[in-house]
Amino acid sequence: MRSGLTQSMLPAQKLIMTPKLQQAIQILMMDRMELRQYLQQALEQNPLLEEEQEMEEEMEVEMDQELGSEDLEVKICPICGAEAPLEARRCPSCGSPLRSAEEEAEDMPDIDLDAVFDDTMSITERMVWEEEDEEERPREDVAEPVTLQDYLRMQLGMLELSDEERRIGEAIISYIDDDGLLSVETQQIADMLGVDLQEVERVLKIIQESFDPVGVGARDVRECLLIQLKARGEEESLAARIIRDHFEDLLQNRVPKIAKELGVEINDVLEAIEQIKTLNPRPGNGFGGSARQREIVPDVIVQEIDGEYRVILNDEGMPRLRVNQRYLEMLKNKESLPPETRKWLENYWRRAVDLLKMVEQRNQTVKKITEAIIKVQREFLEKGPKYLKPLTLKEIADMVGVHESTVSRVINGKYVQTPLGVFELKRFFSTGLETETGRAASATSVKEMIREMIESEDPANPLSDSEIAERLAERGIKIARRTVAKYRAELGIPPSSQRKRKWD
Repeated sequence: MRSGLTQSMLPAQKLIMTPKLQQAIQILMMDRMELRQYLQQALEQNPLLEEEQEMEEEMEVEMDQELGSEDLEVKICPICGAEAPLEARRCPSCGSPLRSAEEEAEDMPDIDLDAVFDDTMSITERMVWEEEDEEERPREDVAEPVTLQDYLRMQLGMLELSDEERRIGEAIISYIDDDGLLSVETQQIADMLGVDLQEVERVLKIIQESFDPVGVGARDVRECLLIQLKARGEEESLAARIIRDHFEDLLQNRVPKIAKELGVEINDVLEAIEQIKTLNPRPGNGFGGSARQREIVPDVIVQEIDGEYRVILNDEGMPRLRVNQRYLEMLKNKESLPPETRKWLENYWRRAVDLLKMVEQRNQTVKKITEAIIKVQREFLEKGPKYLKPLTLKEIADMVGVHESTVSRVINGKYVQTPLGVFELKRFFSTGLETETGRAASATSVKEMIREMIESEDPANPLSDSEIAERLAERGIKIARRTVAKYRAELGIPPSSQRKRKWD
C-alpha cells in the first residue's frame, strides 16, 4: 500500500547531493544579506581567498590607461588572478573563460549550474560534472540563522522522494509565509510547476500532517487549528466542531448561537473555547531568523534610463574576493613543495575557485531571470498593479533557458528595487483568470480592481461579494463569488456586513 510519499528514490541517487552540489544550490538560493555573510565567513576560513582593495583596483585602472590595451602582454584571470597570454581563451590555472569587454555580456563562467539545478538531470551526467574526490576536500560549514523555510527544507530532505515530489515540496515550502501558512492557492503552484493539482494537494497533506511545527502549511487559520487538533487525536471534539462548522461565529464570540445550533450547554462551548486558546494560529510566528525580523535589502535594482529598464545587482558592501596572489605563486612552483603543503594548497585553491565560479554563476542567473521578469511585466512598472500579467515559472525558464526549479530557487526570498517600489520577485508571478477576450488577467490585477471598487463604494450600501463578481464579469473577467471573497480577505477587507456596520 502507498502511504505518504513514494519510496521510489534509488539508493544510488544519494550520490547526486555531493558537497559541491549542495554548496552550489545553497549559494543560488541565498539573498544578498545571506551571501554577504557567507562570503565574509569563507574569507575567514579559506587562507587562499583575499578581498580586493579599492586602492589596488584604482592602481590597476591607472596602469591600464597608461599602458593601453594594445601594450598589455598578458590577461589576468578574474577568478583566480593568474596571468595568461592575450590570445588565451581560458585561464591555464583554473580553466575559467577569459573574456574581453565585448564578450562580458555573452560568456558565462565555466560551470554548468543549470545542469546542477535541473532536477531531471541523469545520475551519470551529475557524476561526470562532479569529478573531484570529495572525501579529500575540506568541508566548509558556514553557520546561518535557521529560518522557518530552512527548517522545513531540512525535514523535506529527510524523506525519500521522487524528483517531482521533491520539486513540489520545495515549491510549497517557498510559499509558506513567516506565520507558517500557505500564502497562495494550490492551483497556482500546480500551474506554475505544470503538474496535476492532486499531486500538489497530496504533497501538501504530507507536510501538514507530518512536519514540525504542527499546523504548518495550512491554507488559513481555520485549517491550521483543525490540523493541530487532529494531531492531538481530538478531530471529533467539540472544539473541532466549532472551528469546522462555526468559525465565523467563534470569531464574533457568538457563544449562545453556537451552543444552540450544536445542541450543547453554553459552559461546554466556553470550555471548548479555552481548549482552542491553547492552539497556535501562527505556528511559524517567532521562529528564529525569519525573514520578517530582518531588514529588507533589495538583491537587484531596476533603473529606468531613456525609457529602457536596466537590471543591476546590488553589490554594495559585498566582499569582492579573489585568490591570494602569494599562494598562487607558490602553486606555480608546487613541484618544489613538500607533498603535504602541496596537497593543502591544492585543496584550498580548488575550494576558492569553486566558490568564485558559483558566486559568479549565481549572480548571472539572478540577473538574467530578473531581466526576463521585467521584460514581461513592463506595464506593471509603468502603470501599476492592475497591469500585472499572469506569469509562470515555466515561461521565465523557457525565456532564460534554465530549469523551472532554478527559477523557483532564484525568486524565493529575493527582492528587487524598482521605480515603483521594492517587491519580492515572487510578486511578479501569478496565475490568470479567464476573460471574454481570451486573454488572462492576473490574480494580483483582479485584487487591485476589487480594492478600487470597495474604496469607491457607497459606505451606506457596500458591495457584496456577488455584486463585485458581477461587476468584474461586466469587465469580461469570469470569477466566482467565493474567489472574490477569498481575494477580499487576502486584502484585509471585511465583508460588506461589517463594512456597513463600521460606517453606521
